[in-house]
Amino acid sequence: MRLTYIMLCIAAFCVACDPLANPRHGEVTFSSDTVFFDTVFTSMGSATLEVRALNKSDRPLAIDRIWLAGGEHSAFRINIDGNPDGYVSNKILAAGDSIFIFIEVKIDPVNSDLPVAVTDSVMFSSGDNLSRIFLQAWGQDIILLKNVTSGNATWSGTKPYVIYGDFSVDTLNTLTVLPGTSIYFHNKASMTVSGTLIVQGNVDNPVLFASDMTYEDYRDVPGQWKGITFNSCSRDNKISGAAIRNAGIALNMQGKDMTDMPDLDLFNVSVLHNSVSSLNAVAAHIKAANCVFGHTGFSTIHLADGGDADLVHCTVAERWGYTFRSVPAVYIEKGDGTTLPAVNVRNSVIAGDRTNEIDIETTPAELPGKIYFDSSFVQTDTLQTTWWNRTAFKGVLISNKPGFINWNEYDFRPDTLSVLQDRAGKNTARAYPSDIRNRPRPAFNGPDIGAYERQPGEKSH
Repeated sequence: MRLTYIMLCIAAFCVACDPLANPRHGEVTFSSDTVFFDTVFTSMGSATLEVRALNKSDRPLAIDRIWLAGGEHSAFRINIDGNPDGYVSNKILAAGDSIFIFIEVKIDPVNSDLPVAVTDSVMFSSGDNLSRIFLQAWGQDIILLKNVTSGNATWSGTKPYVIYGDFSVDTLNTLTVLPGTSIYFHNKASMTVSGTLIVQGNVDNPVLFASDMTYEDYRDVPGQWKGITFNSCSRDNKISGAAIRNAGIALNMQGKDMTDMPDLDLFNVSVLHNSVSSLNAVAAHIKAANCVFGHTGFSTIHLADGGDADLVHCTVAERWGYTFRSVPAVYIEKGDGTTLPAVNVRNSVIAGDRTNEIDIETTPAELPGKIYFDSSFVQTDTLQTTWWNRTAFKGVLISNKPGFINWNEYDFRPDTLSVLQDRAGKNTARAYPSDIRNRPRPAFNGPDIGAYERQPGEKSH
């Protein structure tokens, strides 16, 4: 009798120590009841998303079945705790434990210019309890281009363009991009322009150049594609109303000498989140107005080997955040040649998290006639520079606090107390009566320095 009692006690003890003993049916809860995929390009797989099924009770939970409602015909695929079959039965979940569900989706072409919703559910059965995780994605047909060399072409906004490898605009040919067009680049993809690129976006229908990782978490991730390179034979390039992001060198102008220089005119363009440079110009002609450059791993704007650049009502705002940034936001140098670029900066901001956000490879004596700043904000320590010349920097604010609404969210509008307000040159501003958002600049009171004109009551989103 005593032996029997001891054996029963041992059995009871073992059961008590087993976290899966005596399971019961009950309710399954989830880390999220809906898994939503951003737009998924048809014929291309999505990123893998994760959701957890939780047992929040103090007893083991018996789950009779987990399955994908759409079965083998579903656009979705699920992996349940390492099981890729999309089906699990007789699963016991310990108290406080969880099951990881990994989900991806691949959508067949839908023969439509508009996105199409695709839905399904991951089902859980535990006795009389039936619960589900809703799955939703938007499928978008695309125009896929792999290592294409183009003649004259016009791209519209009806379907996104997705580029693999390199897309080239051939010499003496023009690619025209109409308002509302989205151009996505796969990993390490690029665009090379030997002819001419004309981008005609506007505030209401901007043109987008970005990574094909369209999820919000990847929006500000740099270096996902190579960028746009303009060869020395490229001429008459114009980009208006566009956003360019996630590249290595977003805009790369590669001139050869004083007689073979590409040119680029930028208007109302945002160039952000690039791992090396937002604008790199070697022996090139550059004009930029109402443009924003920032969040770049090295020099946001790099100008070298002659050529010229005219920046008007631009905002250069540089805080990197990934690693130490060893170079300033704007770097102007002779490079491999002997000629310093001619640079004219008016009504513009150059700011960041370094003491000096501009460096010029020259001496004070060489500066006049080459470098001219007027009515701008420049973050620099004039006592540490070897090139400072007061006459070349007319009416320039020297400070380290421009007063943006929110650096962390890349919101470079002037805040309530910003020193940028009402300090820009009126004569220069008359040619640009509206800012990058098409908001009016005042005709009589001083306009604001930079690409943004502060509007009454504006604050962080």
